Amino acid sequence: MKKIFFTAFLLIAATPCFSEIVGGSVTVISPPLNTGEDNHQIDELLGFNERQNVTLQSELALDYPNANIPAGATVSSHYIIYDPQDQANITGTVVTDEQVAGLIYETDKLNASDFLGLPGTNYLNPSMRGLESGDSASIDENYTVSFDLGASTPGDYARIITASEPAVVGPQLLMRNPKAAVNDVHTNENGVGSVRLLFNEPILFGANEASVTNEDGQVVSSQTTGSGSRFMVITFSDVLLGDKYTITVPDSTTSKQTGNAIDGDNDGSAGGDLVFTMEHRKRQDFNNDNEVEMKDLAEFAEEWLWAD
Repeated sequence: MKKIFFTAFLLIAATPCFSEIVGGSVTVISPPLNTGEDNHQIDELLGFNERQNVTLQSELALDYPNANIPAGATVSSHYIIYDPQDQANITGTVVTDEQVAGLIYETDKLNASDFLGLPGTNYLNPSMRGLESGDSASIDENYTVSFDLGASTPGDYARIITASEPAVVGPQLLMRNPKAAVNDVHTNENGVGSVRLLFNEPILFGANEASVTNEDGQVVSSQTTGSGSRFMVITFSDVLLGDKYTITVPDSTTSKQTGNAIDGDNDGSAGGDLVFTMEHRKRQDFNNDNEVEMKDLAEFAEEWLWAD
């Protein structure tokens, strides 16, 4: 049953993101030019990130657990090195930011998995590449691998294979109307009474879903319409005129099709409020105090006198 669950997990794990070594006692290094045969000569556990988000064209054999990752799965790879100058032993951990799917550390399987290596690194393949008798590597937690190694020549080497959890995608904003024509400030004579948001899929929301505040932090009542369509129309009780509104659409707004929350912060996954501002000023109100007065006329005259 464990093997079946493991296979099913990897089939759905295909999120396009960069998987990294983020902790443990390992020293993260830049990808080396050569590795595999006494190329490092330092009594430290080393590691670097290899190819990311590789869709497997055939099964990938693991050493731990004793299983195959199926073709079609998307994985990332991280290379681990222990290559002291003299015979030495080390214990250490490697922590990744994506779940560990398995480990590869036998010579033949490392050689067969070199397609996961970086193009700029030369992976040398001596007959003793990998881990030997007495070495151990295990997955302690979903994100942590522990090593207990002894090495001299040519060193110990292993691959950590990670797989991402599937991303939960939410509706995203495509367009806002009206959009200010000049410097994001509306200047039309009658102000702005409503705003219409277009999403990439139909959404569901309540009649008072959005919240609106003016530049003094006071609440402006509003009504939202269009639930069940791709549009959300937010109508202001007080027309936006000589003011600045901050509009918040909470992530309680959901996809009609999937029920996922909107991707309000546009980070590629569901969740996060959508927050934006709309500003209106009278075109002749040069000092933006919401009144057209003598000061504005004086500023206009000064600008006019400087005109060529």
